[in-house]
Amino acid sequence: MVGVAVNLTDVPVAPHRLPLAGHLARLARDPVGFLTSLRDKGSIVGVNLGPLRVYVLTDAALANQVLVERGRSFAKGKLFDEVRPLLGDGLLTSGRELHLRQRRVIQQVFHRERLANYATTMRDRARSLAASWHAGQRLRVDHVMVDFALNTLLGTIFASEITQSTTDTIRRSLRTIERGVLMRTITPRPLLVLSGADRRFTAVARRLRGIIDELIERDRGDENLLRVLLDARDPETGERIDPELVRDELASFLAAGTETTSSTLAWVFHEMGRDPALDQRVHDDDNVLRAVISETLRLYSLPMLMRRAVEPVEIGGVLLPTGTEVLFSPAALHRDPDIFPDPLRFSADRWLTTAPPRECFLPFGNGTRRCIGETFALTEIAIAVREIVRRWRLIPVPGKEVRAVAHATTYPNRLPMTVAPRH
Repeated sequence: MVGVAVNLTDVPVAPHRLPLAGHLARLARDPVGFLTSLRDKGSIVGVNLGPLRVYVLTDAALANQVLVERGRSFAKGKLFDEVRPLLGDGLLTSGRELHLRQRRVIQQVFHRERLANYATTMRDRARSLAASWHAGQRLRVDHVMVDFALNTLLGTIFASEITQSTTDTIRRSLRTIERGVLMRTITPRPLLVLSGADRRFTAVARRLRGIIDELIERDRGDENLLRVLLDARDPETGERIDPELVRDELASFLAAGTETTSSTLAWVFHEMGRDPALDQRVHDDDNVLRAVISETLRLYSLPMLMRRAVEPVEIGGVLLPTGTEVLFSPAALHRDPDIFPDPLRFSADRWLTTAPPRECFLPFGNGTRRCIGETFALTEIAIAVREIVRRWRLIPVPGKEVRAVAHATTYPNRLPMTVAPRH
């Protein structure tokens, strides 16, 4: 087989496939555990989402081929098709040519000088949050961090104040979207339609897009992200971004920048709460803080991403015809013991010695589709943790089980913690 590409018919299929449903139940019950288990079956493994066969890449090197080395042979896959009712033609979903034009424009929004301005808003919000707590207070840290991430993002995008009722509607809508994406991806469309899930998801997406339109119309203030986006021009053509696409991009920012940031923050405090010595090290040393963030992103990463072949392409010695759906799980790839020894153990110290190869660490994807807001998110997370640990320790509530729940992101089922003074 060396040097000769094999066909998809030679690729092993995951065991325990059910008639009609395929592997839906296993994916729905424990997507990360199921996808991690496929490593023993091969580097490419077939999985059935009902009647649809997708091919899971269990090797980071193959994921890198899809994302980087042969990225032009792939477009966004089924997962991203399912969020189109919300994101339209934003960066997360747009096709190659439109994506390249948009990215040239939107890179100006995340320029280093702009990030310095955004960081001021992040710091002010984090300090205000920390100042609002008192010793002995019990918090649902998972909820608190969603509110913080959303309010910080809204304060960065828009200049004027947004009412609490509007913020609450946005938060509920984003949670519905986040929880619905995975099920829309793995569930055959007829079942989504018959159950009413498709109608409910679309209605929530339409409501959220309407709110964004209203906020854009009323708010064109200076020195905010919206103003930068409206004024930005393509450096090659001089054209501004289409007004419809402005709405799509803001929807993408809200979807990607709220749940992922908030869940990462919640997991950071969860892990520091379980290890008081680590908590103190984070307080004392920014290098440890950065290592904790990296380890959190490794262990609690995205459950899955997908791509679709737009031309025949060979990956890992297998010839993929046009239209083939491939799936890889950053969370599962981050559990490869050959790259990350003792992968289920949270160890910030692994990032203080020798960092893994870049292609093996994919919390923000890779290649031309790598998340454009990566630096924004990492800056916000670091600022929030730094400001909170200056004043407080967050201590786990005894007897409360905290477990990971995987939807579009991986977040804690619940995270009650008690506020304690740092000194």
